[in-house]
Amino acid sequence: MIESIESDVLPWSLKGYQKILELAQSRDYRTSCFMDFPPDGEAPVLLLRHDLDHSLRAALPVAELESGLGIRSTYFVQVTCDFYNLLSQEGRAIVLRMVTLGHEVGLHYDSRRYTEALSRGGLEQAERSLRLDMLLLEDISGQPVVSASQHIPTEGPDFDVSDHIVNEAYAPRFTEGEMQYISDSLMAWRQATPLELIRTGASFQLLTHPMKWGDPLTGMHTALKRALTGECDALRARYEEVESHYEDLLKRRIDLDARFRARRSWKPGHG
Repeated sequence: MIESIESDVLPWSLKGYQKILELAQSRDYRTSCFMDFPPDGEAPVLLLRHDLDHSLRAALPVAELESGLGIRSTYFVQVTCDFYNLLSQEGRAIVLRMVTLGHEVGLHYDSRRYTEALSRGGLEQAERSLRLDMLLLEDISGQPVVSASQHIPTEGPDFDVSDHIVNEAYAPRFTEGEMQYISDSLMAWRQATPLELIRTGASFQLLTHPMKWGDPLTGMHTALKRALTGECDALRARYEEVESHYEDLLKRRIDLDARFRARRSWKPGHG
């Protein structure tokens, strides 16, 4: 069982995340998404990024909170994900809601998809797969995709997306020099915590995974369990809707069949 290594005295909850943002604002930080980086001004920068690994649904409370504070961040979404369906009605609605709240939607890519395409059809095939993923996300969000982050970069093979993406989240200008980088990976901060960096006035990129910042959590096992329960509950509810719909169709079959035949026999200029 995976559990948290340290608590950081910062609760793993929406209130905990709100504390980070409000402290940054009280210290006059310039918050930014990748699309707007670097922001105007001289104050330190808090570059906000969210990777959606296992749950789209969990992103909405975080997106609502940020919007309410006048903050715009980047949400990196997977096109090919084993855990949520970007193309479902709910998935598309969540992405559009994030855009409506003023946030940037970028591509959270699994490099294995492109290296596998590379081995099958060469560089042209790999780049085609990348472009198609970007086009799909652009079609759903209504935004140009100019930013991307690699999913689990410590394990996945390297694939250079720089010819197609303006902002790659791990590029030196976002992670080195004046910009530090920290992540809530596995709910265990490494080099520093967000509160520590803000108190020292450092500019940094903060990567979070919204599924860890919902109701108070005790560790990764709880976070994953909650994401699993949410997906199962939503899928079960959708199956129940479909079952009810099919029962209704069966009751009205004679009328529906007659309307279908009439519609199929209609031709322009004949009725």
